[in-house]
This record gives sequence, C-alpha cells and structure tokens, in this order.
Amino acid sequence: MPTLPTRHRIDRDDLTPAADVFENTDTDGTAILLHGGGQTRQSWRATARTIAGSVMTAVSVDLRGHGDSGWSATGDYSLDALVDDIDVLGRTFPDPVLIGASLSGLMSSTVSACSPRRAHSRCRSC
Repeated sequence: MPTLPTRHRIDRDDLTPAADVFENTDTDGTAILLHGGGQTRQSWRATARTIAGSVMTAVSVDLRGHGDSGWSATGDYSLDALVDDIDVLGRTFPDPVLIGASLSGLMSSTVSACSPRRAHSRCRSC
C-alpha cells in the first residue's frame, strides 16, 4: 500500500490544478477523487490510500481556486469552467472513474453525460 503520494500538476490554459497520485501498478484504471466546495484534495487522502492499496490508482485533486491549485487569471469559476477542468483530468489519467462529493458529484455527472467527447468517464457521486 502506498504511503506517500506523488505530487502532480495538470497544465490548463489559465491555471495549474494540483493533485496527489496514489499509485497502484497492479491494476488498470484511475479513481479521480473530487472534493466538495470549500474543501481540498486532503479531504480524500485516507480514501485515496485505501483505493490505491486495493483497487486502482487514486488521484485526489484540488479544483481551481482551492488548496494548492492556481487561481483563474480570468476569474472564471463557473460550473462550465469546473466541468472543463474535470474533463481534462479525465483525459489525463487512464480509464478514469470520477468520484465527487457534493458539487463535484454534480460536475462529475455532467462530465459523464453531457458530451460524446466526455464519454471516456464513469461516474460515482457521493
């Protein structure tokens, strides 16, 4: 079971989201864990370790304007911008499963359902 995550940065047009990657090299797929409003990727730390220790790689992400992620240079924190960020994450990691709490659950569902180009993802909302 991994003890320390690897810090990862995902390049976006106007900001750089921060993520912790908990590797599981024995299986395919990635669980992308998305926090609720006012939280950070740290809220998923124990869950990420559990997932990586038994199921698949887990990635816990700070959404734009949260934790160690960048702030939008244009001030765009709209639902569309957040959904686009999650879409980029889904294309960055192999065979993603999106797991979101609260508002991130809604955004994950939107990513999974609203566009054929976003059909790469499976979604679980909490």
